Amino acid sequence: MNDALLKRRSAFEQLVGGILHRRQLWFHGAISREESERRMKKYGIKDGLFLIRERTQVREREKVCVCVQ
Repeated sequence: MNDALLKRRSAFEQLVGGILHRRQLWFHGAISREESERRMKKYGIKDGLFLIRERTQVREREKVCVCVQ
């Protein structure tokens, strides 16, 4: 019984983990590096500013872009 519950929990966690971030302000979807840089400049270059974008190549997952001055 515990194995069945663990499998269901794992499937639920994967589902939630796969969609929850899409509603966050820091998530910008599938954009290029150039577009991410443009957006960060638009918001003002300051320490700690960041965004996360979806991968553009198969071998990657997500990219984190961070401003540090």
